[in-house]
Amino acid sequence: MAETTSLLRMRRGNSTEGSNPSRSATIAESLARGLRNFFCLLASGSLPSMSSHTLLPDDERWMFKALEAAQRAELEGDVPVGCVVVHPELGLVASAYNKREAEQDPTAHAEVLALRQASQNLRRWRLSDCTIYVTLEPCFMCAGALVNARVRRVVYAATDAKAGACESLANLLSDERLNHRCEWTRGVLEEPAREQLKSFFRARRKKTIQE
Repeated sequence: MAETTSLLRMRRGNSTEGSNPSRSATIAESLARGLRNFFCLLASGSLPSMSSHTLLPDDERWMFKALEAAQRAELEGDVPVGCVVVHPELGLVASAYNKREAEQDPTAHAEVLALRQASQNLRRWRLSDCTIYVTLEPCFMCAGALVNARVRRVVYAATDAKAGACESLANLLSDERLNHRCEWTRGVLEEPAREQLKSFFRARRKKTIQE
């Protein structure tokens, strides 16, 4: 009987501690602090992403196609960025390159144009079974378009420290707050892509000096 009474007292004591207002406030404050830290890490891109540096057998082949498209942009006086969309069964379903200068359209980036073309060819806006190959890390606009198109995988060659939204300035493709996340791989034919861009800007600077 004495043991039973002792147990009841212990349980009542624990129950009293659990309902202590000051302790509840401390727990709530700790949880709030944890959530703040989580969102700070999320905003900074420090949380684990869905990135992968494992090359698939055809990655270089399709990135070479994107580099060829980028060359056409350079010939038209635009920044050489090319993009292709690949379907797992149909193969190449879209190929595009920057046309901002040609069309005087600030949204005419290679990725946006390629997504439009692929959607028209496949007759659907959801590209959840497609892989995008682009020669430069997508910007915020293009990364947002890739997420909205439900693209399965994004592969890009060179990073863009000033505008890239996949890892350089943000991690938009893997943001857990969005309703879709894309797998992404970087560094496929990175050197040729970077040299293509450097060559373009060198020529532009030289032309500006001469003028």
